[in-house]
Amino acid sequence: GGKLPSGLYTFTFTAYETDRDRQVSNVGSALMTVFLGLPPLITSPQQDQLLTPIDPQAVLFQWLPRATASPTGFSSTVYQIRLFRIDPNNAAQTSLFVEANQTALSQDPIFVGQSNSPNFLYNPLQPAYFPLIPGEVYAIQVQATNPIANENTYEKNGYSQVVSFRYGAKCLPPT
Repeated sequence: GGKLPSGLYTFTFTAYETDRDRQVSNVGSALMTVFLGLPPLITSPQQDQLLTPIDPQAVLFQWLPRATASPTGFSSTVYQIRLFRIDPNNAAQTSLFVEANQTALSQDPIFVGQSNSPNFLYNPLQPAYFPLIPGEVYAIQVQATNPIANENTYEKNGYSQVVSFRYGAKCLPPT
């Protein structure tokens, strides 16, 4: 079946006798708000932030969950984290913001992970870990899903904004 679009609805109910088509109740009304949850908002790293590499490598990704008003919204949300490497040749020709968004739409991520909480520690202990290269630019996007509802309950299919960041400064050879 279909879904109602987001909005405020008034439902009116009246009971009728089917044999005589006669009203047998008062008119009852109820208000109902229908809305899709908002996608997560990435808070760390910030757009175009320069992250300082550490050894062993570990990067904390954090986001703000914004679908907490629904009875099943917060407790059953599963987040999918997608990490992309930005092609430096393309990024030089366009803005980093534009290139990060185009990459997220057109390329497969270098890493996909899941979290039940609004953060994710990217480190060598993760399955399918891909070491970040100092000086390279990466982008992250988080998607909120609700496996209990078994359907999309979020605006933009639950996809957050795309945030690009640089992992350390490029290591130049000694001169």
